[in-house]
Amino acid sequence: MTSNMSLKITTAHICFILTISLCNTAWAVQDKSPWSTNARISLTSDDNLSQAEQNSDIAEDQSAELSASLAFSRLLTLKQGYTIAGFTKFKGHREFTTLDSGSLGVTAIYRIQPKLGFTQPLYQVSATLKAEEFEFDQRDSTTIELRAQIKKRITDKLTLGIGAEHQSTDSDGTVFDLDRTKLFTNADLSLNSSSLIYFNYSYIDGDSVSTGFANNQPFKVINAQDASEPDRAFSELLPGTWIAYRLSAKTNTYKLGYNKRISPSMSVDLSVLMADVEAKGDNNYQRVLSRLSIAKRF
Repeated sequence: MTSNMSLKITTAHICFILTISLCNTAWAVQDKSPWSTNARISLTSDDNLSQAEQNSDIAEDQSAELSASLAFSRLLTLKQGYTIAGFTKFKGHREFTTLDSGSLGVTAIYRIQPKLGFTQPLYQVSATLKAEEFEFDQRDSTTIELRAQIKKRITDKLTLGIGAEHQSTDSDGTVFDLDRTKLFTNADLSLNSSSLIYFNYSYIDGDSVSTGFANNQPFKVINAQDASEPDRAFSELLPGTWIAYRLSAKTNTYKLGYNKRISPSMSVDLSVLMADVEAKGDNNYQRVLSRLSIAKRF
């Protein structure tokens, strides 16, 4: 791995340790521990890992993901509070092992409900810093994410939310530098005391990266791309040279999920996400991700 990526991981790690230290005094004066630890195991099936339009360029795969977080939460007043969390994630693929990755990051969240009440809106803003490392350093990256959202209970069973997010990724390569803005809405519908269904919709304006066989790319895509470079992760496992290229795109995503609590501290989640991407150069494609997760709170 590159020394630059080691520095990114170290920086995120130091930020996490410092936030834990700063919160230590506040923890001591609270009756109940403000700390929480969470872990999640996920299995995902991806029908378009390469995010390609042409059938000959589409790669499918399955992956397993293990993530964990340590969070500190505290109320400042009855109306507002904050959470600071450090997290890590490891992802492994069944076929495309060259895309296996590890990440480390920290998130700060501030929440406020100006007027107390069951159906009164809750406002939340957050900032996230994440470093991610792959086998080939062209994908190694640091991402900054800023998010704002509003949640409101409509009834005792239905909660709605809207929000906006901006994400900026700086990679060690050329193509994987990304800049995206997202608008989203979500709805949670409680079925009973232990289960719910949810729906998320997002509109994303920004960069999209696709990978395809170098000798198979139409001129309209080559002419429209903002950047391109050989994709070492795909070229390592597939015949010939594969090219990754970045294009400006408009993306719509739709996610439908079901969550079931199986114990006071454990839940199972099943979801399907469909992405419809319209990129410059008429590079249009769809992608479906099906995911099964088990989450545990300690």
